[in-house]
Amino acid sequence: MSGAPEAIMKKFIYLSVPSFVTVYMITSNYEHSMNIL
Repeated sequence: MSGAPEAIMKKFIYLSVPSFVTVYMITSNYEHSMNIL
């Protein structure tokens, strides 16, 4: 059972990192588009 929390944490990290990158890219693109306007 000692490996279960580590596997859950790895899955959480693998799922959260792409989401964070996507939000960061959307935010940066939104800021750039606002600066152009």
